[in-house]
Amino acid sequence: MWVTRIEKTKMTLRLAKCVSSPVYGRQSSLGLYCSRWKSTLTDQVTQDEEEEGATAKPFEAIPGPKGLPFVGTALHAAMGGWMDKFHLHMQNRWRQYGNIYQENLGPAKLVCIGDPDDVAAVLRAEGRYPRRFAFESFYMAREILDQKLGVFLANDEKWQHYRTLLNKKLMRPQQAAVFTPLMDEAACNFVSYLRWKRDQGGAVTDLQGHLFRWAMESGSTAMFNQHLGLLSEDPPQLAKAFISSLTDILDTTNTMMTIPPKVHKALNTKAWKGHIDGWQTSFGITKQLVDGIIEREMKKTNEEDQEIPDLVSYLLSVKLSPEEVLGNIVDVLGGAVDTTSNTMSFTMYTLARHPDIQEKLHDEVMRFAPDHQAPVTQEQVQRMPYLRGVIKEILRLYPVAYVFSRILNRNTVVQGYKIPAGTTLVICPYVLGRDPKSFDNPEEFRPERWYRENSESVKAFSWLPFGFGPRGCVGRRIAETEMHLVLIRIIQNFMLEQEKPEELVGKVRLVLIPEKSVDLKLTDRK
Repeated sequence: MWVTRIEKTKMTLRLAKCVSSPVYGRQSSLGLYCSRWKSTLTDQVTQDEEEEGATAKPFEAIPGPKGLPFVGTALHAAMGGWMDKFHLHMQNRWRQYGNIYQENLGPAKLVCIGDPDDVAAVLRAEGRYPRRFAFESFYMAREILDQKLGVFLANDEKWQHYRTLLNKKLMRPQQAAVFTPLMDEAACNFVSYLRWKRDQGGAVTDLQGHLFRWAMESGSTAMFNQHLGLLSEDPPQLAKAFISSLTDILDTTNTMMTIPPKVHKALNTKAWKGHIDGWQTSFGITKQLVDGIIEREMKKTNEEDQEIPDLVSYLLSVKLSPEEVLGNIVDVLGGAVDTTSNTMSFTMYTLARHPDIQEKLHDEVMRFAPDHQAPVTQEQVQRMPYLRGVIKEILRLYPVAYVFSRILNRNTVVQGYKIPAGTTLVICPYVLGRDPKSFDNPEEFRPERWYRENSESVKAFSWLPFGFGPRGCVGRRIAETEMHLVLIRIIQNFMLEQEKPEELVGKVRLVLIPEKSVDLKLTDRK
């Protein structure tokens, strides 16, 4: 006899009550997930849910700063200058108000949650078409420039269509192996680039800028199956202009958060002009690269030319229009460059602060990839748990995607408060990653915590630098591959040192970046 959907729901709720009962002493993860999940099933109302909804406190009772009418705390942010320290601001709010609080930043009404179990319940029940907060200025720029939305900004069926296609090319493990040779070549070129960027004492200043070039060069291999020449002594003007355009977009986005972009547009502010110019240049240069691949594809005549190594060719092969391909490539490449480059900035600086960890990493790299000249393979990377632990630990302490959001598609109850559909829930991986309830000695840099035998000590949904689920980072595998390869090549060749072993503080420029210039001494290893 078939069990109806509603009966299955009731069974799940009964199981949640049993497993999370005090009779069992310590709550299991199943009990936590099930007991919280029941608050999201409002489209299949049961007696338990009605009771919970009836006893839940109203939305207005959620604690948080009062702010001012219409602008909330946006004026405080602008005057206090804490928009570029928003990750620390959220950590302070979490300490002040607890695991849930609300805050209005101008037109944005946000509910911030900081408990991993609440995060799990929200993300596991986000529905078929998850929505997230997106910057209004990004949409306005696309409309003004008459450009298609890509996977980052699209929603509903269109988003799902793009995401399904991109997953097939970017999220499968075997695809990382396809991209590895050219990305490893970019990593080797970056080592040579660093050598001639050093001064006579071996110092390299502004590593962020150099790593930005590497990230663009490495990412272009997956997008276009070619190098852009950014790591040469005289890079093409096109490549330099692309980097400048992305910097303009990122530098002006924070300004658009405190004062609505429509106001900037009406006043034609400097920030607005820089924002639009950045987008226009970015689309223009990407179009040149896409057009080159379209022309190349049209010239293919025999079967041996049918291999599709790059993302642009793949998207064309699955019948996306050139305009749709352009919108998606701008999204994926733009999102990849700033994230990987800044993660590597934090990584190199942190390893320089911890010479013992750096040497342990060097020992592992030389054990499994001792030949500087031989290509590095995915099989070698998989045999280096300490290497992968270093990157994971950096992403815990300095998640470049320090915050992400979901827009509720149904009424729900979180932490005993009623939250209506359409509310933007904000999740802060920076706060989650430094919570002592989830991580032992959370401020300590300890790659070993990610060893398989230690995995039980890591609380589920406390490490989310790539987001989670269908709206998680589509370029995660590519980004991890890039970072593993370049870190192997750097550690093979250099010992990283710094004059003052002080902690690097992050600041917000759309993503989390180092607050000051990363300057290190790179000494050749014998």
